[in-house]
Amino acid sequence: MDEFIRLLPSRQRRSLIRGLTPEQKTLLEKLRETKKLQKEKGQKKIIKTHCRDMVILPEMIGETIAVHNGKEFTPVEINPEMTGHYLGEFSSPMKKVVHGTPGIGASRASVTGDTPILIRVNGSLEPIEIGKLVDEICERNGKDIVNINGIEVLCLSHKPALKPIQQVSRHLVNEIYRITYANGQIEATGNHSIYTLENGNLKLKETSKLKLGDNLITLTNKKQPPTIDTLDESELPHTTTETIKIESIQKKQNKTHTYVYDISVPRAENFFAGKKPILASNSMYVPLK
Repeated sequence: MDEFIRLLPSRQRRSLIRGLTPEQKTLLEKLRETKKLQKEKGQKKIIKTHCRDMVILPEMIGETIAVHNGKEFTPVEINPEMTGHYLGEFSSPMKKVVHGTPGIGASRASVTGDTPILIRVNGSLEPIEIGKLVDEICERNGKDIVNINGIEVLCLSHKPALKPIQQVSRHLVNEIYRITYANGQIEATGNHSIYTLENGNLKLKETSKLKLGDNLITLTNKKQPPTIDTLDESELPHTTTETIKIESIQKKQNKTHTYVYDISVPRAENFFAGKKPILASNSMYVPLK
């Protein structure tokens, strides 16, 4: 255990050094009893817990734990890549929004190609326009929806963090909304959902239904309000969220169709988009044949 603790980030390391809470100890005891029961009688039982702040330990690998997300218990299957993370990271309190598959009847919810996002590839952070990233992947694979791995994007879990992208997509539209706020703007389709803060609660709104004065979710830290191209990994632990008000909304009708883009981020279902980043919902993963 000591060797495992030394490999963890400072926050998780301090948490385990201080010791487990009584609730966390009870969870581990139940998991051990379940493992024993499964080994002896072949019976697998899912344990329910409210311990969202429990650090995932190696002995929990292979177990399925139902983690409470504030409304209901959601099953979380523990795999080796999840060790060192918190259980709560994999049971999002945010509602999943299905935008639909690009094609007939699809909601076509996406942002324009010049929208900056922050990704991590091969251990290095890189600000990049979403269109450049997705076009390269789609052209290489010869299709407009592609499953990927090895690329993470800045999103919001229980705090700003980098999470793996599972899928990228693009499609053609001729109608775009431009949302302007202090020191920034973003362009998206009318039914792309953006996170707002109303009465202290996160709420998803389609772009076409946003209003002047709505509070969007952006990033902040002690140094200065970060932008996608200035944020570095050393600042991420000290970066939190704040609100910023919409100053204008403009509907644009183009004569020709242009590509718009989206990504799928499992267990986060959102990503930060725009040079002055705001929190946008992503499209749900589309199973491919």
